[in-house]
Amino acid sequence: SKPYVQEVAPKSTATQPSPTVQNTMPNSGSGDLSAMNPFPTAPAPVAAEINITLDGLDESLASSNWQIRKASYLFLQEKILAVLSNREPENQLSGDDIYSSLDDAIVKALGDKNAGALDSALMLSLTYSDCCKSACLEDTASRIMSLLLKGAAFASSRPSTLRTTQELVFKLVEVAPKGSSTADNIVDLIQQYGLKAKKPKLVNFAATLVLQLVQAFGTSVFNVSKLSAAHETLVGSSNDKIRAVGIEILAELCRTFASKAPLQALVDKLKKSQQSQLDSLLDKQSTATPPS
Repeated sequence: SKPYVQEVAPKSTATQPSPTVQNTMPNSGSGDLSAMNPFPTAPAPVAAEINITLDGLDESLASSNWQIRKASYLFLQEKILAVLSNREPENQLSGDDIYSSLDDAIVKALGDKNAGALDSALMLSLTYSDCCKSACLEDTASRIMSLLLKGAAFASSRPSTLRTTQELVFKLVEVAPKGSSTADNIVDLIQQYGLKAKKPKLVNFAATLVLQLVQAFGTSVFNVSKLSAAHETLVGSSNDKIRAVGIEILAELCRTFASKAPLQALVDKLKKSQQSQLDSLLDKQSTATPPS
């Protein structure tokens, strides 16, 4: 369990490289001046200490210095955990108990274009989504999802960023109340800004995420028409891997109905090779993946 954290963030733990001076003398004793290094390494500058306080948080969050913004996100994350006070996170906290502009701060943080700061913004958003009431609202989930798709998160090449992005999307679906449209809204947004994007890496990540959502939560959480639309977009891709994910989504839908018959219109649109691929997937696994 995490200890209570005061409203002053811990000092930055980032370490600066120790000053080093290269040996500028030649290795041989020949006295050859051409072997000498005319540019010895200068001592590294000492980084200024970063202190974040609640009173100065507005300014820190808007700082042009990414390290200060990152420290601000970490400060807010620790503040949420401190108010949670070792209780199990059940979306019981009000944002005002943490910071008067917490919801807006989350949205702005997810728009951060610095990779290092964005990772901390994602971790903050994950903690927020696990602990705060407003994360359960459809509008909040849609705002967060839009920023993930339109910002740098989905397009990132950093495994840590993609991993936390996936965890955050899963958390938004997990905390949505029964009867909420959050899951369908998320698939809609992925369809619009992810599956139809121009960057193959982004499309591949978005496609795989839809499949993982279906496997983790089951098809009953999602509207079949939303998943069918995602399938059709994917099987029309020029990329083999993306098309294969589209077939897997259709296979999971067929398993849910224990038959291809309800989805025959989609099956008929497939090429013969794709139909064979679908049959192979269903032969290997005929029943739906149990929600995890």
